[in-house]
Amino acid sequence: MATCLVPVSAPCVRTHTSLVIALCTCACVSAPRAAPPEHTFGGMLRIPVETVREDLLVPQAHTGSGLGFSLSYAGAFAGGVMRADLGVGARYLRAAHDAQALIFDHSLRLRHAFTVAAGAWHVGVGPAFGWETDIAYFETWDDAHAYWLTDRWLGPTVTAWTRLDPCWRVDLEGELMLVALESRRPRAPDYKQDGLDAFSFYFAEPQRYRRFAWLADTQRLRLAADFWRSRSDGPLPNGWALGAETRVVHASYPASLLVLELALRFTAVWSFP
Repeated sequence: MATCLVPVSAPCVRTHTSLVIALCTCACVSAPRAAPPEHTFGGMLRIPVETVREDLLVPQAHTGSGLGFSLSYAGAFAGGVMRADLGVGARYLRAAHDAQALIFDHSLRLRHAFTVAAGAWHVGVGPAFGWETDIAYFETWDDAHAYWLTDRWLGPTVTAWTRLDPCWRVDLEGELMLVALESRRPRAPDYKQDGLDAFSFYFAEPQRYRRFAWLADTQRLRLAADFWRSRSDGPLPNGWALGAETRVVHASYPASLLVLELALRFTAVWSFP
């Protein structure tokens, strides 16, 4: 059991906070190294601030916040890291003239980053697949229709991580959509969503009316940074992390849709054989 000795000559006026920090730092530095995990499973809590502008209905931005949750798996395979995330979220937005809106999203993302550099920074590059749906319900402007964008997309992912000290590391990640099968229903006078109150509507209906789209039609970009309290020297961190994420979604067909999101997030993962 490691101990941390404070010199006798240390000033007596040292605060309790400084002592706790010194003890925690010493414990982290002196703890034995563990083998890097090969598999991890965990969850994430997201607190986003989001702005949505849907020009199919009205050229006015709605802004607000909400919550999001996701489950994640990561494994070290084939000279890289495979990751899978399944998430849902909801937000309450407001605009001028007391306009209100509810935004729902659900997503499945898979990616595999192959290690291409292993120095001070470890860098990975590889393919990514996403199945992401953003649904907007503008209660004040139109209480009979929902507006959505669903993309089943392919693109690249880039990851990087480095140690800051024996206790902390930082992990970066980014994804970009290149091509997609896209579902977006134009608002038509004879098309009314009678099933808005049905829970299944938000998962089934937005998957219809598919068309091919690519980067010039629709852009999806996600960037994230996490500060991990983890002693793992491998590609997979374990422990917990505080981080931030930004997400940009823009579609031009049949009218402009823009989603801008900045989220704080807390992640906890556990390793297993």
